[in-house]
Amino acid sequence: MCVILEIEPGAMVPDDKLKTACDINKHGFGIAYAKSGEVKIIRSLVDNDPGVVQNHLREQKDYRRFVNLRHATVGTVTM
Repeated sequence: MCVILEIEPGAMVPDDKLKTACDINKHGFGIAYAKSGEVKIIRSLVDNDPGVVQNHLREQKDYRRFVNLRHATVGTVTM
């Protein structure tokens, strides 16, 4: 199970909404965006800290960003 967010260039996810999404989907995240014609990916397999996710989103604010917040439903969670 996971949640996927599409964030327009210049837009940000409100802190309270991102915290809720990270709390429910707490088993890692990925952020993808295109820069100079190349897809860039940031990912983490540790517990989702909304502050860390928001910082990555701010750093890439000029790009359309896709965020995947993961919640493991089968098997063990490996970090």
